Amino acid sequence: MAITIEATYTSQCDDDDTGNKVWTRNFILKDDGDAAITPEAAYAAAYAYAKTNKTFDGLTAKSIQIQEESEGARRVYRFSIKYTKNGGLGENETTQIVYGTMRFSTKGGSSHINKSLSQTRYSARDKTAPVFNGLINVQNGVAAGVDIQTPALHVDVTCKLPTEMVTTAFLQRFYDLTGKVNSNALWSFPAHTLLFRGLDGNTDGIGTCSLTFSFDFQPNVIEQIDPFGAGIVKNGWEYVWVYTELETDSTSNTTVPKPVGLYVDTVYPEVSFADFQFIHIR
Repeated sequence: MAITIEATYTSQCDDDDTGNKVWTRNFILKDDGDAAITPEAAYAAAYAYAKTNKTFDGLTAKSIQIQEESEGARRVYRFSIKYTKNGGLGENETTQIVYGTMRFSTKGGSSHINKSLSQTRYSARDKTAPVFNGLINVQNGVAAGVDIQTPALHVDVTCKLPTEMVTTAFLQRFYDLTGKVNSNALWSFPAHTLLFRGLDGNTDGIGTCSLTFSFDFQPNVIEQIDPFGAGIVKNGWEYVWVYTELETDSTSNTTVPKPVGLYVDTVYPEVSFADFQFIHIR
């Protein structure tokens, strides 16, 4: 299959905010037979074309954007190359636009809790059971708690790039983002909810690199937590814990832990996830 590229519809020149001109050149990409072009092949061809035609009217290619269309039973792609005064195609790889797919799972996981949703108390015949206010498995004044099954959303986003774009600088950028939480919305996920677990990838030996970006999700919530009341805000990856003090329970004359303070701590750094926005989910 051979791929042809034609400049078949109108390009345009505009001014940016600083008065510098910006050219957007538009092209159509199609195969010369009946075989379908894959998104990866389309992007690789468009990227190679932009690298070969890196300058135009004294400006330098900055970014590529691709849109898939249909032409009968065939796949065609329209793409545009933006040329600016300070373009740098291939130098800042994540200014490019690629299509990705999302795989997700809500199978859940295990969490440790120290306080129940409700608690029923039974006393021995000759004793009065202490009031623990929902604290679970209290032994020697300490709530040992219990492990329970809880929801968990795991998200993998996969895309392909030309191998030459996956440079050391590219990998360093996502290395630095590992273990961070999004300060801005990404792919319809609100700010504070995505924890980036890392990047996996491999090359195929023919110039393409497959990349998988892995995330965990936790929602932002506003909760009522007794005895602290309603309106307690916990952003996705913040950690909530309760400080207790030992008091004497008058009904059983037993020393029991009583909640005194509730704390919401930020434990993961929050940064912009703009570096992921070059992937458009299909």
